[in-house]
Amino acid sequence: MKVLNQRQLRIGEQVRHILAEIISRDSEFATRMITVGEVRVSTDLRNAEVWVSTLDAMEPGDNICADLAKARYRFEAVIRKQMATKRTPRLRFVLDDGYDYAAHMETVIAEAARK
Repeated sequence: MKVLNQRQLRIGEQVRHILAEIISRDSEFATRMITVGEVRVSTDLRNAEVWVSTLDAMEPGDNICADLAKARYRFEAVIRKQMATKRTPRLRFVLDDGYDYAAHMETVIAEAARK
């Protein structure tokens, strides 16, 4: 695992907070229960991986990532206005399936304990 410096962590957290606010207020995404779990910014601050997940089991995460990617330019414009940085990172949305995997492992462990 790559170690991030303090600036990357700080910028990533700022972007995460701004995106979470934008998504919660956006009419297209507000009803879709999307969580922005983490934003990983590259060392040159030009790119950012946005790890998202959904609480809606009926909606595939790939659809959410594709829809967020379509709205990327809008998000980047808002981030550019709200952050006092030289560059705005280019956003790339990635499905965070860690929660699903954790729930699956809990089920496996519970079944093994019953046997």
